[in-house]
Amino acid sequence: MERPGRPSILFINRVAGGRGGATGRLLDDLATRLGRAGWSVTILACSPWCGTGQLRGGGAGPVRTIPVAVPAGRGLGAAAAQVAALGRSARALPVQDVIVTASDPPMLPLLAPALKPRAGTLVHWCHDLYPDLLPVVAGRTGALARPVLAPAVARALAIHDGVVAAGPCIAERLAGRLPGTVPLAVLENWADPVVRADDPAGAAWRARLGVGSACVALYAGTLGRVHPKAVLAEAASRLGGRNDIAIVLAGGADRARLDPARPGPTPRLLRVPWQPRAALSGLLAAADLHLALLDPRAEGMSAPCKVAASHAARRPVVFAGPAGAG
Repeated sequence: MERPGRPSILFINRVAGGRGGATGRLLDDLATRLGRAGWSVTILACSPWCGTGQLRGGGAGPVRTIPVAVPAGRGLGAAAAQVAALGRSARALPVQDVIVTASDPPMLPLLAPALKPRAGTLVHWCHDLYPDLLPVVAGRTGALARPVLAPAVARALAIHDGVVAAGPCIAERLAGRLPGTVPLAVLENWADPVVRADDPAGAAWRARLGVGSACVALYAGTLGRVHPKAVLAEAASRLGGRNDIAIVLAGGADRARLDPARPGPTPRLLRVPWQPRAALSGLLAAADLHLALLDPRAEGMSAPCKVAASHAARRPVVFAGPAGAG
């Protein structure tokens, strides 16, 4: 097959369009910028939120998302099915100048042998280091699978033309696994450009939440398996029934699983569903401080993704996680 006339790039990721995870927002922004710069951008995603058609921005180069149907389910079996489905869809597309695989779903680098002949340049964008992270996200099953998958992933990474790590901590671990012929770069997570410092829309959000003059601690984003929910539960228990503090959980598929660590009164615990992108800046500005979490067992394998947005909103961040994360 012939390549498109303009430079082409294909991204492969579980989510796109800004929902279901931070990688979706980052990918949305990066794809839009590349489209405006004249690239032909295609995104393969297997999330129900990925949508179809053009992403925001448009510009000189069209940006399209292609939803990939996958069987329902969770765990390693579902992740394997997602990887296989994304690989089949990628092979059905024209040859690309650049193909970028993310690390969600896990084990996407294993597609390298199939994708290499279809890419001028093949890059892995590593937000989460697998299979190292499998024991954290998949328990005993992940611990058993890790040593089996590690050699295969190492061979696959060696086939790539480059690897990009989402943080120095991840890059440090990757450095000893890549041959000298594979360049390694660091591209730290950035804030969505819609986030404004001290956005005045924050006042309207505070009124909507009914928090009055209380100190608002906001956790915005996915609350997943690498985010220790017990930390939030323990904080709520220790704070007791104080009305001058409100903890707000915005988004996060696992937010309903948060329970107080101990019986007794808790401060106001407010839940906000996923918000459209236009509401993000005001929501972040409504908080007095932001919360970021990372399981200590994930140190060096995952980078905190919520800190950049907090800084862009000009809000302090309380990070509960390993000191070396980043």
